[in-house]
Amino acid sequence: LYVIGHVVLGDLGDVGARLRPLRHAWLDFIETARIKAFAELTVAPTARVGYQSLVMCSGLGGLKPNTVCLPLPQDITGELCAGHRRRHIAGADGKVRPSPDTTPVRGLGGSSAFSGPGGYGVLGGASS
Repeated sequence: LYVIGHVVLGDLGDVGARLRPLRHAWLDFIETARIKAFAELTVAPTARVGYQSLVMCSGLGGLKPNTVCLPLPQDITGELCAGHRRRHIAGADGKVRPSPDTTPVRGLGGSSAFSGPGGYGVLGGASS
């Protein structure tokens, strides 16, 4: 059983209209992938706040997630992705980015909610 979380950066009033199609896209992905999962979306001013919110509020009753997977930043180099070439494509600038067909809802949510070195510290407060 998985909890698939998605952080949408911004203010609820500004991004609220994007949430319903994004949620439906995740639900379609879950059905197509035939996995058992809940889709959780949250709106937050920063990725750190959004991920902490997802970690602290996800789960069902006593069932709480015990593993968290965070996305890699968009500007990773080809060296980091050497083992994942089949799922990534290189742009004209030489940077490796996820292939569009492996990230079904990337276009709906705009840019990734995870960016910069601050993203790796998101679990500090939530996991202690």
